Amino acid sequence: MSLYGKWEIGYVDANAARDRVLALVDAGMPLAQIAARIYTDPCVLQRLKNHPGGEGLQASRRVVDAILALDPSVVYTAYLDAADEAHVDGTGSRRRLRSLVAVGWTQRELAERCDWVYENLNYFINHEDRGLTAAAARRVAAVFTELQLHPEGGPSTKARRLARAKGWVPPLAWDEDTIDDPHARPAELPDDDREHIVDEILVERCVAAWRSKTPTPYIPREDRPAVAAALLRAGATRTSASELVGWSLPTLAKRLSA
Repeated sequence: MSLYGKWEIGYVDANAARDRVLALVDAGMPLAQIAARIYTDPCVLQRLKNHPGGEGLQASRRVVDAILALDPSVVYTAYLDAADEAHVDGTGSRRRLRSLVAVGWTQRELAERCDWVYENLNYFINHEDRGLTAAAARRVAAVFTELQLHPEGGPSTKARRLARAKGWVPPLAWDEDTIDDPHARPAELPDDDREHIVDEILVERCVAAWRSKTPTPYIPREDRPAVAAALLRAGATRTSASELVGWSLPTLAKRLSA
């Protein structure tokens, strides 16, 4: 109650808060994450965002002050200093995890290292709009720092193939200073840095099928050189090898000499 015997409404002009919400969204922070950061209902922010602005736009002083305390320029790296339970943008964490998958680390291995339930990590890594707690983001960053320069990468060929199919790039494609920025894009790597990972199990199955004279499994185009070479090493004639991979003899000779 005020000094004059009237209730203090506690609502103030919210145009500056609206502008800040728009800036935060433009910086890549979903409304749900902003709401979690300031402990308010996302519907309040949705109303501000959709309002045309101008006279009459109001919100509680607490919400306005909390919104204005958020700086769009540090949204991307808020996890570094935020309280453990604070909700932060997931862009950088998702990129770090995906890039580690791209060099052979399985999601189960990463979940264990990050102290996550596998299903939660799998959902997070495959959904662009998911945020996470600051503590979880810091764990992901620590695991990324530990594993990104591992000489041999991870042990999983399957993980590499999955990442390649999804377009996930290895750590070297990201600039450490901008990996958290939703507007940043990965660098184009030389072909040597994104070479195809041969499916060794498929190669073995194809050789076994040739030996047992059973139908050969489907061979993706990128695996045909490895299958053809393995068949020749196993004793198949060039004619047999070319037929099994679907090439002509001149194509076989050209591809294996490349």
